[in-house]
Amino acid sequence: MRKHEKAIECYDKALNQVHFEKKSFLESLELGKREAYLLEMNLHESNICRLKGRSLLWLGKYDEAIKYFDKALEINPNDTKAWYNKSTALFNLGKYEEAINANRELLNIDSGNVNVWQVTGDLQFILGNYKEAVDCYDHTLKIDSNHTKTWYHKGLALLKIGGSDAPYCFKKAKELVWDLESSIKSADF
Repeated sequence: MRKHEKAIECYDKALNQVHFEKKSFLESLELGKREAYLLEMNLHESNICRLKGRSLLWLGKYDEAIKYFDKALEINPNDTKAWYNKSTALFNLGKYEEAINANRELLNIDSGNVNVWQVTGDLQFILGNYKEAVDCYDHTLKIDSNHTKTWYHKGLALLKIGGSDAPYCFKKAKELVWDLESSIKSADF
């Protein structure tokens, strides 16, 4: 419903409840059950922090959002959604190198994420690292050879470094757009 301020209030209440439950119930549990309970509560806390960060991101409160993504990642370093959202917040702050680093962490967990390879290539392009951008775009195309945007952006990066394959990339992007337009026109809705 995009009521992010209200959502943030709810996340704060949920975090307080998690902290209260950890204190209250942990001591009363049998030793063998404490570890499983603590793990479950930590995952709840991590998810709540990530979701609160996401609402802050939507509100344009990028620095504050990053703090919550970092809290989520401190608890669960393999939270790909937290890494992705942190990268997005860093991008919006113009902290492109840090966004690339967040994407690298995500790619260490999920190396087949097409969108993250694409965005990392775009970040490298923005920084003028055209060779690195082409490398990222190549990773994207290994996963999805029909990724139109990637073909086009790879062509742009190749133009910057004098790559002779740039025209081929633009041609491929145009063909893919044409195929998509033809499919839409011929679709029977």
